[in-house]
Amino acid sequence: MSEVKESIAMRLFKIKTEASLTRIKKLEEFRQNKMINEVLVAANELFHNDLDKQSTPWLIKKGGQLTGIYAYLGNLSANARAKRDIFEQKRDEVINQFIVDSTSEKITFARSQAKVDVAELDDFVIEAEHDKNNFENLLNATDKMISFIQSAIKVKEGERFRSRDMNDNH
Repeated sequence: MSEVKESIAMRLFKIKTEASLTRIKKLEEFRQNKMINEVLVAANELFHNDLDKQSTPWLIKKGGQLTGIYAYLGNLSANARAKRDIFEQKRDEVINQFIVDSTSEKITFARSQAKVDVAELDDFVIEAEHDKNNFENLLNATDKMISFIQSAIKVKEGERFRSRDMNDNH
């Protein structure tokens, strides 16, 4: 008998999980946003190109672009965080309304039943949390790339001054 229950439970779990996972955006969907794609392109360029061979103007231009994108991503991140907060709040309001409307005299049962009844609303919260986390990760990566470019510019400028000083001493 328990094998049958496990089988039913597993099928139900798979159906619910697959439906929930389809709501989560894939990287390709995020890349459709031009600014997000620019961050990923910049990361690829920094990864694949030898920065010693890149000119200071190229580094300054790339750093400037990323700085502008950083501000844009900050806005997207704030909006995603607000959306997630709204979804959590509204889900909790619906749960509380179900508890209040429950005919059960036991609050524990009413609370459990309400959570089961609104479980599908969790998908919206999870999707919003995923979006928020993606934007925060992009913000963090963009900030790191900007810092890296700044360091590379400082090193290049330092090498240029040392080279000039060496030539002046001869």
